[in-house]
Amino acid sequence: MSEEKPIDIHLQLLQSSERSDGANLRAGLEWLDSLLSRLQDCAVPDAMARITDMQQLIKKFQVRISLVGQVKAGKTALTNSLIGKPEMLPSDVNPWTSVVTSVHINTPKPRDHRAVFTFFSQDEWSEMVTGGGRLGEVAQRANFDEEFAEVQEQITAMQTAAERRLGKNFKYLLGSTHNFTGFHPELIKKYVCLGDDEGDTEGRFADVTKSADLFIDDPHYALPTVIRDTPGVNDPFLVRETVTLDNLADSDICVIVLSAHQTFTTVDIALMRILLALQHDQIVLFINRIDELNDPDRQISEIDAYVRHTLIQQGLPEDLPIVFGSALWANAASFGVTKDVLGNSIGTLEKLVDDRLEKDGPSTRPAGMSETNSTKTHDLSGLAELQHVIETKAVKAFGEPFLQKLRTQAFDLCQQSSVLMRQALNNATPIRKDLDVNKLVDQMDGLLSELDTECTRVTKKCSEKMLFDMSAIYRNFISNETKALEAVLSSGGTTGDWDADTDGLRRALNKTYQDFSKNGQMSVQEIFATSAAKVESFYASILDDDSQLFSVTPPTANEARMPTSLMQSMTIDITTGWLETWFTKKLNKSAFAKRMADIVSDDMRTTIHDMREIYIVDFIKVARLQLHDFLASHMQTLQGLSVLDGDKQKSAMRQKLGVDAEVNSRLLEIAEIEAALVNGPSIIPDIETTG
Repeated sequence: MSEEKPIDIHLQLLQSSERSDGANLRAGLEWLDSLLSRLQDCAVPDAMARITDMQQLIKKFQVRISLVGQVKAGKTALTNSLIGKPEMLPSDVNPWTSVVTSVHINTPKPRDHRAVFTFFSQDEWSEMVTGGGRLGEVAQRANFDEEFAEVQEQITAMQTAAERRLGKNFKYLLGSTHNFTGFHPELIKKYVCLGDDEGDTEGRFADVTKSADLFIDDPHYALPTVIRDTPGVNDPFLVRETVTLDNLADSDICVIVLSAHQTFTTVDIALMRILLALQHDQIVLFINRIDELNDPDRQISEIDAYVRHTLIQQGLPEDLPIVFGSALWANAASFGVTKDVLGNSIGTLEKLVDDRLEKDGPSTRPAGMSETNSTKTHDLSGLAELQHVIETKAVKAFGEPFLQKLRTQAFDLCQQSSVLMRQALNNATPIRKDLDVNKLVDQMDGLLSELDTECTRVTKKCSEKMLFDMSAIYRNFISNETKALEAVLSSGGTTGDWDADTDGLRRALNKTYQDFSKNGQMSVQEIFATSAAKVESFYASILDDDSQLFSVTPPTANEARMPTSLMQSMTIDITTGWLETWFTKKLNKSAFAKRMADIVSDDMRTTIHDMREIYIVDFIKVARLQLHDFLASHMQTLQGLSVLDGDKQKSAMRQKLGVDAEVNSRLLEIAEIEAALVNGPSIIPDIETTG
């Protein structure tokens, strides 16, 4: 490495003069918020509540990012680099992080608190310590009473240690929170690091802490952001698995942190399961610890090819963004390059730089692609590239649709207010003389009832197909694996020679659920389109307007919520660890096969129950609520129009809105807002309008 080329420049992303996607989205949100503020001053009074609700949604918008990986994969060190706070969260320490820790950046702070630690409730704690967590659940399903007692014994030891450490305060902590106006690393360690000491040091409250929320401000983040550091997926007892998965299900972007040394090990199958359950536009892979490779330039290309091949085998797209980097180097990039920070890895960094400089030049392919990974000479820590990939995904997949949805709603409000005001002034096409108001109300009620029934029918139809397909998938798995296991055992093999295709089972189940989500969303969207067309026809009939000047845009149907039950460790997956020992110790070969089938059948019943009672119910509820809110809003406007059929009513409306000059002024302002909404910032797709 020559003196003319300082090593630190290779840890920095090449700067661009263009404004980032995040900054563009923030500008778009601010632009829409300002238009809504203007609309508040000129819209009809009935629209005020909806405008306020939309502005609150803008204020609450945030990008939610979760980091997940094995214990010691470097998630916490990477989190510190992402938030630009060295050693803020405890990393590379023993004991390790055991609590989902959420760092809220540029978001509202609850009562000006900077740190909030929430403890398990009494019921949650009792369920965990008496049921033994996920592993205890497995033991109970398998009817291993002695082994269940063994798990309970170890969990009870954890409980006893926690109660002894906390003393008389223990019973008061459950179900409560600790709030602080500030925080420091030593304080955080007390709540998020597993500890076995008796003193008031690391891990004092960690056993009973359910979640930790920290609040900071950082001008480098264009959008309000939440970054979540999660416990390692190889938690030996899986007692916190549900808490972790609930957070992942509520995330916009999931960064899977893998080790460059052992990419996709047995433990990483748990990560693959999470990948299967997530939507593809939510996933980013970060291959950490390239600073520990012997020949990173060559090995990065090999690892990239291997990972993408594995993704194809697992039914995932090979073009998922994969960022190679080093949490160690990322710290150097964030907090300043020093020999102490780089340590022995400075030689590896210099070798990688030299090898890359000998090539033709950096690729112009998008971040996270193979060509970029094998040619870039800048940002070798991967930090800036990871931030760029996350921001781009967040804006394109979540931010822009969110902004477009609110923009469409604002446009509808403008039209509704404009029609009401013009009709009050009698400057628009008059209401039909033969209009039957009672018939109109009956028609709207009938439409709501008809579409509500149809919405329930089509979603249940999609749901029934999913449940039938899932049951068939389970049954085929049980049949095939029972035969495979019996063949292995009958030929003199052992249970260790049997390798159940649980990954294939999970792929099939997740695909079935994703098909349900896609088909259900499309069916609901068709109903929404029908409702918009019907409402538009109602406006035309009231206004006696053949030109259909009033256009109605349907709401956007939501996707089905991600099922955490399909991300959990499946019972049969654990046969490589605890259960394998239990099975081989207690069961003969024929009983083993039957017990395996019983356990998978039980897993099937649990999964089908969760699908039917939680996720299907939730999807139908959300779809119906969207439909009701949409129709209720337009019903209000239609009712307002329908009563303006005489001079007395119009006079009352004018008094409510102001004198004629004031109403005309409002109309001009609304027209300007409508034009701005149609011809807004380039980050937002154009609204399709009729007329």
